[in-house]
Amino acid sequence: MCAFEEDDNTGVKLISASQPNQTQVLPISKERRATTSMQLCKAGKHAVTVLRTLKGVKPERHYYQLWDLRNEPQAIGPEIPSPYVGYYGRRYALFSEDAALLATGDPDGMVRVWKVDDVVANSMRPLIEASGDGDHRTTALAFSRDQRLFACARGRGEVEVWDIATRQRVTVWPDTPNKLRPARYVSAIAFAPDGQQLAVCRGQAIQI
Repeated sequence: MCAFEEDDNTGVKLISASQPNQTQVLPISKERRATTSMQLCKAGKHAVTVLRTLKGVKPERHYYQLWDLRNEPQAIGPEIPSPYVGYYGRRYALFSEDAALLATGDPDGMVRVWKVDDVVANSMRPLIEASGDGDHRTTALAFSRDQRLFACARGRGEVEVWDIATRQRVTVWPDTPNKLRPARYVSAIAFAPDGQQLAVCRGQAIQI
């Protein structure tokens, strides 16, 4: 586990939780970019940062950038642009268990799943691309442990499950709002180890 902080001179500094004196630096230019969030793969060999242009720099865009951390940290592959233009709203990024896949989610609800090797090879065609109707932001992402299934949640409380091999949506789990209760925000989703069940934290309840 590690934390990160921005350094005005060198870029983004990774700080090990177990060995705080050991750091790595991602050489991100502060002249053009600011880092808003970061995700590491389980083995710690790769990372993805969410970058945004500085305020006042046009056009206002966010990008996802992959990093190889095995030796001297270096950017790999091109920046993946966020389709949502503007500063507001959180962007999500998540690696699969083996770091072969990367999922990204945007404030307009657009969710995409990428093969990491394809991105490194400059291919910008995602395996899965699902629109969120523009006004329903992404709120959570999850892969099954065997990388067969992918799940995403959006602001209206809806959860979708996708088969990665067929690139087809196999399940839609909607919330059921009514006049007394609006749609509940989904803050987290997670597959069981065997991939047969999905836990959903919806509002103040956990559903399986």
